[in-house]
Amino acid sequence: MKKSNFTVLLSLFVLSSLLFVACEKDELDEDMEEDELMESHENDDVIIEPDGKPGDKIDEADEAQPTTYKDGSYSSVGNYNSPAGPEEVTVNLTVNEDIVTAVTITTGSANDVSVKHQELFSDGIASLVNGVALDEIDNVGAVNGSSLTGAAFDEAVAAIKTQALN
Repeated sequence: MKKSNFTVLLSLFVLSSLLFVACEKDELDEDMEEDELMESHENDDVIIEPDGKPGDKIDEADEAQPTTYKDGSYSSVGNYNSPAGPEEVTVNLTVNEDIVTAVTITTGSANDVSVKHQELFSDGIASLVNGVALDEIDNVGAVNGSSLTGAAFDEAVAAIKTQALN
């Protein structure tokens, strides 16, 4: 009986070794295919996507796209209605190559609750829009729990987009 147990164990060991070798061979074949693909495109202007696959060819025209907006600093006022009545905030944006590089909000309320919400909005908006293309900023919504100030911000940004057009 011991001999048959040994034979079964030996057979299982051999089978698992063969499976392991087969899996390793498939993995090596995939790696080699990727390496060969990369080598065949060494001198091409190809974008390599994050998944390691080649993407679209770089088009020289894509590299030198004209900007939509003039570089500079822009300011506009946005309005909204709060429970305390009409409110406004002044939005200052700095744009460089169509990207927002700085933002400040100036509050303009006499109501303490409105000022608190405007300041909460002001404290959080930079992390949402700095480094973002101006065209992509639209309908920011609530920021740091301040839900009404976002409408005024959106209004001011729309006016700034018009001011900054090339």
